Amino acid sequence: WSSDVCSSDLLFLNTNLPLLLIHPQSQAPKKFQEFFFPTDISSVSIKALNQIKPIAKSLKAHITLFHKSLSFTKDVVDFPFSSDVRSRYVSQKQMEQILELNDILKQLREEEISSDLIVDSFEHEYVAKSIVAKAESFKNVLIAMASHSHHNPNSIPGSVTRQVLRSTKLPLWVLHPHHPIYMK
Repeated sequence: WSSDVCSSDLLFLNTNLPLLLIHPQSQAPKKFQEFFFPTDISSVSIKALNQIKPIAKSLKAHITLFHKSLSFTKDVVDFPFSSDVRSRYVSQKQMEQILELNDILKQLREEEISSDLIVDSFEHEYVAKSIVAKAESFKNVLIAMASHSHHNPNSIPGSVTRQVLRSTKLPLWVLHPHHPIYMK
């Protein structure tokens, strides 16, 4: 994207439209068979997932939910508690996330949308790097991601979606859940 990073960033930050971005040096598949959907389980992410469900279903595409599970190690967060208390807290939060993700997966399957879930531990790897690495293992894949930005010109650049945009040659569909997709 080297020369186009600036223009794609401007477009990314200043549009309410969903964007399908395809790297100029890659060839988009004729049919996307896999929607790779990174989720932080936020309301914005769930709204974006609800936007892609009918499209995935109509294409008979598979949706892979990808969640980067945080593991708060001593290096990441310094809790004023013992490592045992910290470990129990992290385990409880991770279990809550996995239960919520399994509920989402169950709902997709009830709607007859082929789907799977990948939960990846955080460790010390950047989220965007993990998203790209996992997505690259699929054929005919489209990364579909929610944009959490509200198109504020004073917002700080560096969102996960922007980092993925800058680091992949895979097609990337950026959704703005606060501005729904209208389909006929």
